[in-house]
Amino acid sequence: MVIDNFNTFFDNEQLNGTKKTGKVIHTGEGDANNPLFIVALTTDASADTSITIETSKTADFATSEEIGTIDVKKDKLNVARVPYGDLGYLRAKTGTNATSGTISAFLTLDAELH
Repeated sequence: MVIDNFNTFFDNEQLNGTKKTGKVIHTGEGDANNPLFIVALTTDASADTSITIETSKTADFATSEEIGTIDVKKDKLNVARVPYGDLGYLRAKTGTNATSGTISAFLTLDAELH
Protein backbone atom coordinates (compact mmCIF):
# COMPACT_ATOMS: atom_id res chain seq x y z
CA MET A 1 0.00 0.00 0.00
CA VAL A 2 1.40 3.39 -1.01
CA ILE A 3 0.64 6.39 1.21
CA ASP A 4 0.93 9.76 -0.52
CA ASN A 5 0.65 13.06 1.37
CA PHE A 6 -1.27 14.57 -1.57
CA ASN A 7 -3.97 11.91 -1.07
CA THR A 8 -4.29 12.22 2.71
CA PHE A 9 -7.50 13.53 4.31
CA PHE A 10 -6.34 13.24 7.93
CA ASP A 11 -2.89 12.58 9.41
CA ASN A 12 -3.16 11.79 13.14
CA GLU A 13 -5.96 14.35 13.53
CA GLN A 14 -7.14 14.65 17.14
CA LEU A 15 -10.68 13.37 17.77
CA ASN A 16 -12.74 15.35 20.30
CA GLY A 17 -16.40 14.60 19.61
CA THR A 18 -16.84 17.29 16.95
CA LYS A 19 -16.93 16.84 13.18
CA LYS A 20 -13.55 17.30 11.54
CA THR A 21 -13.21 18.19 7.87
CA GLY A 22 -10.20 16.73 6.10
CA LYS A 23 -8.04 18.12 3.34
CA VAL A 24 -9.63 18.52 -0.11
CA ILE A 25 -8.17 16.12 -2.68
CA HIS A 26 -8.34 16.82 -6.43
CA THR A 27 -9.07 13.49 -8.10
CA GLY A 28 -10.38 14.53 -11.50
CA GLU A 29 -13.97 14.10 -12.59
CA GLY A 30 -15.38 10.67 -13.34
CA ASP A 31 -15.42 7.18 -11.99
CA ALA A 32 -12.42 4.91 -12.47
CA ASN A 33 -12.77 1.38 -13.77
CA ASN A 34 -10.86 0.34 -10.63
CA PRO A 35 -11.94 2.79 -7.90
CA LEU A 36 -9.53 4.12 -5.32
CA PHE A 37 -9.57 2.79 -1.78
CA ILE A 38 -10.00 4.87 1.34
CA VAL A 39 -8.01 3.59 4.29
CA ALA A 40 -8.74 4.82 7.82
CA LEU A 41 -7.16 4.03 11.16
CA THR A 42 -7.86 5.39 14.62
CA THR A 43 -5.39 5.19 17.48
CA ASP A 44 -6.52 5.09 21.12
CA ALA A 45 -10.04 6.11 20.06
CA SER A 46 -12.74 6.20 22.72
CA ALA A 47 -15.33 4.71 20.31
CA ASP A 48 -15.99 3.63 16.74
CA THR A 49 -16.67 6.53 14.39
CA SER A 50 -17.45 7.14 10.73
CA ILE A 51 -16.15 9.05 7.74
CA THR A 52 -18.53 10.72 5.31
CA ILE A 53 -17.18 11.20 1.78
CA GLU A 54 -18.32 14.31 -0.09
CA THR A 55 -17.60 15.38 -3.65
CA SER A 56 -17.77 18.68 -5.53
CA LYS A 57 -16.96 20.15 -8.94
CA THR A 58 -14.97 22.93 -7.25
CA ALA A 59 -12.23 22.94 -4.61
CA ASP A 60 -14.15 25.36 -2.39
CA PHE A 61 -17.07 22.89 -2.08
CA ALA A 62 -19.57 25.71 -2.70
CA THR A 63 -21.98 22.93 -3.66
CA SER A 64 -21.31 19.34 -2.71
CA GLU A 65 -22.85 15.90 -2.64
CA GLU A 66 -22.43 13.15 -0.07
CA ILE A 67 -21.51 9.94 -1.89
CA GLY A 68 -21.01 7.57 1.01
CA THR A 69 -20.30 6.89 4.66
CA ILE A 70 -17.71 4.45 5.93
CA ASP A 71 -17.86 2.90 9.40
CA VAL A 72 -14.50 3.18 11.14
CA LYS A 73 -13.94 0.57 13.86
CA LYS A 74 -11.70 1.89 16.59
CA ASP A 75 -8.05 0.90 16.57
CA LYS A 76 -8.43 -1.28 13.45
CA LEU A 77 -7.35 -0.84 9.83
CA ASN A 78 -10.53 0.04 7.90
CA VAL A 79 -10.54 -0.24 4.10
CA ALA A 80 -13.35 0.52 1.64
CA ARG A 81 -13.68 1.42 -2.03
CA VAL A 82 -14.41 5.07 -2.76
CA PRO A 83 -18.07 5.21 -3.85
CA TYR A 84 -18.92 6.09 -7.44
CA GLY A 85 -20.02 9.64 -8.21
CA ASP A 86 -16.74 11.61 -7.99
CA LEU A 87 -17.27 15.12 -9.41
CA GLY A 88 -13.55 16.02 -9.35
CA TYR A 89 -12.80 16.85 -5.72
CA LEU A 90 -13.23 14.71 -2.59
CA ARG A 91 -13.17 15.52 1.10
CA ALA A 92 -13.89 13.53 4.23
CA LYS A 93 -15.65 14.44 7.47
CA THR A 94 -15.41 12.47 10.70
CA GLY A 95 -18.35 11.45 12.80
CA THR A 96 -18.76 12.70 16.37
CA ASN A 97 -18.78 9.39 18.30
CA ALA A 98 -15.11 9.36 19.37
CA THR A 99 -14.17 11.94 22.00
CA SER A 100 -10.48 11.05 22.19
CA GLY A 101 -7.75 9.45 20.12
CA THR A 102 -6.52 10.26 16.61
CA ILE A 103 -7.58 9.40 13.08
CA SER A 104 -5.64 9.03 9.85
CA ALA A 105 -7.37 8.53 6.49
CA PHE A 106 -6.08 8.55 2.93
CA LEU A 107 -6.72 7.38 -0.63
CA THR A 108 -4.63 4.67 -2.25
CA LEU A 109 -4.68 2.58 -5.41
CA ASP A 110 -3.91 -0.70 -3.67
CA ALA A 111 -5.30 -2.10 -0.44
CA GLU A 112 -6.71 -5.36 0.81
CA LEU A 113 -10.37 -5.31 1.76
CA HIS A 114 -10.86 -6.84 5.21
